[in-house]
Amino acid sequence: MNDFEKEMEYKWIEDAAKNWKKNIDGFLKKLPDELCEFFFVYWPEMEAHRELIEPELKKLAVYPSLEAYFAYYSRRMNRNLAELTDNNVPVPKMKSKEKAETDLQKLLDDIPGLRNNEEYIQSYWNNFDESLKYENFFFDVHHKMKEVLVEFYAEGVEELEGELIRRLDSDLYYLSACEFATQALKLISRIEEQNENS
Repeated sequence: MNDFEKEMEYKWIEDAAKNWKKNIDGFLKKLPDELCEFFFVYWPEMEAHRELIEPELKKLAVYPSLEAYFAYYSRRMNRNLAELTDNNVPVPKMKSKEKAETDLQKLLDDIPGLRNNEEYIQSYWNNFDESLKYENFFFDVHHKMKEVLVEFYAEGVEELEGELIRRLDSDLYYLSACEFATQALKLISRIEEQNENS
């Protein structure tokens, strides 16, 4: 290899390192910002407390953002499925109104005395709607993470196929989205508790 070729190779390595740093820095800044904004859109009642909780919320987003990057990086670097030994847990399915109706019908068939209990049936649907809002928060955080990941790493994600995509999706949900969503819900609970006590 002559001097010109060596210089070109070094330049390529230097450019690749700069590009990697630019991407990871951009990703690790944008994802916490996006999660924070999404939080206030999803929970508009928290907007009144933005000044108090926004710094803490951004801190809560740092670890899940790193986990999201490492989930992508590990799947990207270990593309040989034979090397994968971890057990993959699929992302849960979203609840549907149809499934809730089927479950309610089965319950009413099993306990006929509830069939004419309008108060119970109303309570069932209120609980369903409330739990759906919380569960959808987890799914929507997961979606937001995938959206930002693809913005920065579309080419690498596109190279993953089948099982690797499913594993990346699972990692993003369980290691990143669930972590952020759980901590964010604890923050909401704490704010609501403080409001009740004041």
